[in-house]
Amino acid sequence: MTNQHTMQVWTTPRLGGNWTTYAEISYASLPANWIVEDPFLWVDKRGSFHIVNHAYDNYQYENCGNSTVSAHFFSADGKDWHNLGVQPYGHTIHYDDGTSHTYTTLERPNLHFDSSGQLTHINLAADLVTGDEGCANRTKHSHFGHCPCDNCKWADHAGTVIIALDLNM
Repeated sequence: MTNQHTMQVWTTPRLGGNWTTYAEISYASLPANWIVEDPFLWVDKRGSFHIVNHAYDNYQYENCGNSTVSAHFFSADGKDWHNLGVQPYGHTIHYDDGTSHTYTTLERPNLHFDSSGQLTHINLAADLVTGDEGCANRTKHSHFGHCPCDNCKWADHAGTVIIALDLNM
């Protein structure tokens, strides 16, 4: 398991047992001002470890569709972790009917797999009201004089979006 801010990985021989630190996760490769949270950890069919997170930058408060929204850490052995600063998902979701919507934030990623271990869907918590325009003029939950894109959700309605993944792997 990992913690809320994805700084360590812990292991235990059995649930209810003692947890010990298995690995430290370095933030050295993350772009400046990125904050990661809401981790989803899994081991793929090849035995490689992955963590996908919601990520944000409190200095970003305009053009929210281009702001930081996600992060991906990976490791071949669960000990030596890497992040290339590439976001695994973005703000815009394209629907089957040809429409799309750009969400100001998409958080709490969790993944679904088929019986062979192939990724099939990602669930994300979404601010259902505010889009690319952001909420910079709001004073509640502001940082550095503006309400960052990540904090628009506090004054809006939120829900869940489920996205079918087209991975053709």
